[in-house]
Amino acid sequence: MNEDLQAPELDQPVLELQAGQEAATVRQQQAGTAGGAVTPITSGGTGSSTAAGALANLGAAPSNATYITQTASAGLSAEQALAALATGYVKVTITTGVLSSQPVPIPVADGGTGAITIAGILTALGIGKQNSTNVAPTVNDDNTQGYSINSLWTDTTGPTSYICQSVATGAAVWHAIP
Repeated sequence: MNEDLQAPELDQPVLELQAGQEAATVRQQQAGTAGGAVTPITSGGTGSSTAAGALANLGAAPSNATYITQTASAGLSAEQALAALATGYVKVTITTGVLSSQPVPIPVADGGTGAITIAGILTALGIGKQNSTNVAPTVNDDNTQGYSINSLWTDTTGPTSYICQSVATGAAVWHAIP
């Protein structure tokens, strides 16, 4: 009886027999529409007669929105790929949301120390050089030796710790920390 029915090509109309009805009651469905009307999502359609509307109705992400991706994607038109950024740290511009890579060291203005060595970091934080040895510091443990105000010194034989208050050449002042 239905020997003439064949699987349609993708661009051909689909013939659908309604359950419990005569074979003469056939409705035509084509490209998400039924007889020219939009087929709702609940009936297997897209709820739209346009591609953009169908994507929106089905919850698909728009391809022209800005996305942050690990690598570039040919399917997106406005993504920002992290792989395209230079080595460094990522900074977000709050007003635009644009990401940029910044070289290290991270500047103080961006929450960093502006330094990449331990000595530089300690100095930037106002701590200065640290030393741990078996003798107390002298007036000659000064700026010429790399010490700065707030440098710390630990005499391991004491054990006593000292903090530098002045680094004048040949006249460094170290105070014991109680």
